[in-house]
Amino acid sequence: MVISFPVRLGRRLSEIREKRGLSQTQLADMAGIGRAHLSQIENGAVATRVDTLYALAQAFELTLVEIFKGFWAVVDRGPVGTQNRRLAKQPRG
Repeated sequence: MVISFPVRLGRRLSEIREKRGLSQTQLADMAGIGRAHLSQIENGAVATRVDTLYALAQAFELTLVEIFKGFWAVVDRGPVGTQNRRLAKQPRG
């Protein structure tokens, strides 16, 4: 099953937030966005604008590259018993 970009990004942001012990309200306040909007982003219900993603990265004290670290490798599962691996280009640096 292919997971959409907004869903994968939302899961990644939620993972970072939880590892840092932040609530959605705390992170949203730090990034200058609404808690409900952050919830939609984390659930993959909306596509994140670049400026919002940048504000979240700043709130985490991370670069955008660090947010996407390990994000690019995607494993797609085909029909039962098969597995196809697609790798997108890794960022350089």
